[in-house]
Amino acid sequence: MKNETKKMMKNVLVAILSIFLLISIGVGCYIGMVTMFGVEASKGVGAVERKIVASNISMDRKLCNAIYSIDEEDRIVEDIILEFFDSESGKIDYVTVPGNTKLSISNDCIKKIKKHGFTVTKTVTVRKFIELFGTENAYQFGQLLLEDAFGIKISYYTCFKNNILAKYFVKGTSEMYITTVNAYKKYKYDVYELSESYITKCDQVEYDIPTLMEQGYKDLKSNFTLENKLSYVDCYENAEIEKVYVWHIVGKEQYNQFIADKENNTKLFKYILNADKQYEYTQDEYNEKMDVVNAMK
Repeated sequence: MKNETKKMMKNVLVAILSIFLLISIGVGCYIGMVTMFGVEASKGVGAVERKIVASNISMDRKLCNAIYSIDEEDRIVEDIILEFFDSESGKIDYVTVPGNTKLSISNDCIKKIKKHGFTVTKTVTVRKFIELFGTENAYQFGQLLLEDAFGIKISYYTCFKNNILAKYFVKGTSEMYITTVNAYKKYKYDVYELSESYITKCDQVEYDIPTLMEQGYKDLKSNFTLENKLSYVDCYENAEIEKVYVWHIVGKEQYNQFIADKENNTKLFKYILNADKQYEYTQDEYNEKMDVVNAMK
């Protein structure tokens, strides 16, 4: 009888320990996911579900990287640079999206984001992404808003502190032409372009792309891993740095906000995405040719 009692107590103890172990593993996994991904819990919304939906990484021939310039002290997105890269030809374009840009958001996008515990209105200012979504979620949900507003697919995002971004990009006034089948128009904006110091650095390491990527990843935060980035080394080696084009979304300043012109931005992104080969001329050379054509009209 005593042996049976001891055996019963042993079985009960094993069962209790097993249940405790399962609970511990479950809690540990949840904490691990939150720690790894930096996702904040939201009432009624699973942290893992929120992360998976918001960070849908696309690895296609044509990649778009949303590069955020962040002011950590004021917790604002200062500006965004959309980097378009054609992995087959090596063509690179940079499109500046100023922080005061007012984005028009569709009802479908609003509903999609609401399912993940966040509320956005019909218009959202880029600068307020962190205020709306929190530090850890701002960039992935900002990615969804940018896709919706501009009708493009963004492959992944990259974040730089504003003082660190200055190592790679500087702002300068630049002219650009947006062309369609039968027309073209000239615009002038302050845009981000590769800094001379970074271009010089590229020359000094003789386009040692892996080294540049490894160094760059020490300065940034991204949902695209260094390992994934390195898989495109051969593609980036095809890029002609002197033929990188810089652009700015089209629109106008109004009451301290930049109001995007949907029609002309659609033309701009269509032009960039449809151009499969690297540009024949540098952007300055192209603009000079267009100036001559314009003067002859």
